[in-house]
Amino acid sequence: MKTYVIISVVLFCLIAFEANAKDVNLEENTLESLEKIIYEYQEKAIEGMPKSVRSHLLSIDKPKSIHDLKDKDSVIWFEKHIIYGGGLELSECIKKLESSLALSGDRINGEDLLSIKSDSFFALWNKEDFNLSESIRSYAIYWREHSKPPVRVSPDGQNPIDWIWGLEVKSREHGVLHVGLDEKKRTFVCYEYPVGLYFPEGETMERIYREIVQNPDMALHYIGLGRKQNRAPTE
Repeated sequence: MKTYVIISVVLFCLIAFEANAKDVNLEENTLESLEKIIYEYQEKAIEGMPKSVRSHLLSIDKPKSIHDLKDKDSVIWFEKHIIYGGGLELSECIKKLESSLALSGDRINGEDLLSIKSDSFFALWNKEDFNLSESIRSYAIYWREHSKPPVRVSPDGQNPIDWIWGLEVKSREHGVLHVGLDEKKRTFVCYEYPVGLYFPEGETMERIYREIVQNPDMALHYIGLGRKQNRAPTE
């Protein structure tokens, strides 16, 4: 039985690693088209920018986001022509991008796309470089890391896993250590991209005790206050 459990854990980890080791799928043609479309409509928007908006932007030292625009008319113009501009051609290209991302199991949401359009505009306005592919990749990695793990049952007993906590992993971009509980055995289970599923031990287990078990704000009603401290022997 013990050998079976070990083999099951290894297989689970290999499957998870294979699913997560892929890089974000970004088709070059789609990226080139998207970059061209965004640049052209933003260039056109700048050419037709009202003098009042232009004066306001020029009065700001290298604006970086819409939050730098205090003038109401400038914000309205920016949202209409930059945030929500682009037309049907852009929408079609975004659909291709989403299909491309889906091939590697990735995604970005609408808010991400609005941020990308805003960031690219201010880079253009400030005559700075903007790396579209890296920006898209970063958002995709964020959601890959922060999404609930795809493994629903523990290989040790096939019990459901309740994924509850997420701890930061500084060694990876947007890194998250997902920590869950085996609902039947009440033991901890971990999942990380690109490692996959594993049972914590050593420093990982110590970190769980420090940051979850012994932290009431994290532990909540799921577990006790922490490990019992060793008591001095009684005579």
